[in-house]
Amino acid sequence: KHLWVVIFAVVMAAISIYYYLKPVIASFKETDEEALSVSLTHKIVLYIITFLTVLFGFAPDLLRGLFS
Repeated sequence: KHLWVVIFAVVMAAISIYYYLKPVIASFKETDEEALSVSLTHKIVLYIITFLTVLFGFAPDLLRGLFS
């Protein structure tokens, strides 16, 4: 009765897997280009932003306390 919905869902899932895995495959692909260099300042900023994102993800009440 609803077989067409299941077929449609499987096809859409296959298409989405293709698009979601495309950047992952590209990131592990070997290239002849030189490595990207990042300055120390940018690295520090990225580490701080990453830390704050993880911190507020696990403890969102800390962020709510800043604005209440």
